Amino acid sequence: MMNKLQVGIVGYGKLGRAVEFAFTHPHVNTFIVDDEEGKSIDDLVEWKPNITVICAEPVISDDGFLDCSIIEDAALKILEHTKGGVIVKSIITPDIASRLFDSVFDDDLKRLTFNPDLNIHDNPKRDFVEAEYQLVGGLREATAAVANIYEAFTNIHAQQFKFATGPEVLYARLATDSFIALKKLWFNQVVDSAKRFQCNSSTVINHIMNDPRVGKEYMTVPDYDGKDGIANQDITRNIRAFSQFDKDLTLLNECVILNDKYRKIGDSNVDNGQTEKELENQDD
Repeated sequence: MMNKLQVGIVGYGKLGRAVEFAFTHPHVNTFIVDDEEGKSIDDLVEWKPNITVICAEPVISDDGFLDCSIIEDAALKILEHTKGGVIVKSIITPDIASRLFDSVFDDDLKRLTFNPDLNIHDNPKRDFVEAEYQLVGGLREATAAVANIYEAFTNIHAQQFKFATGPEVLYARLATDSFIALKKLWFNQVVDSAKRFQCNSSTVINHIMNDPRVGKEYMTVPDYDGKDGIANQDITRNIRAFSQFDKDLTLLNECVILNDKYRKIGDSNVDNGQTEKELENQDD
């Protein structure tokens, strides 16, 4: 009888639930570290996972600084106290990936990988399972092992696995979000400009979309919550963190400022003197 793969999941937010969904397989057992359920990292260590996927959310300050200590601590503890592999799926900045690599023994490097989520549809389950490719960072031996596990024990449909170092895959992930943000905000400004000059902004954007150099995605104004700027909170978090990681990314910093301007309380879609938080609670 085939032994089941023991998969630990640290963090049970939307990303952790996406990983749990992806590992829906008859030969997989999962253990979820969740404070609300009273299950800790120590309990996971005692369970002896074959592989642990870290999905904990970093804490971000108002100025964009990412506190990833919960992610680092979990990765280091699992590597020190188990023989299983660690996949960091949480979004962290490249310097933190480098710090993790520098903090473990050489043999442990073979067990540490990074597989940042691809925030394509603002639906983590769909993004993980239906992504055409997966970015996996780490030593080649370790990244190939992750690809084999995904192919054998998950329901993801990736046609390709793209391998690089840990910092490189995180750079690629954050830079992609940043490009999407820049594109979305550019079209916010195009719409504003077209309206000032009494042009039909929909006509203008439709013509732009027909140019194959531009593409047809990330051009919807307003965004799907009915407000200008960027609705996707993961993207806005990531661009703030990336702009703080390298302050020479001056264009990205302007993007953060512009998005704050578009999303600020009191815009045309927040009415009756209510704050955004009050409206969110009302929607709930």
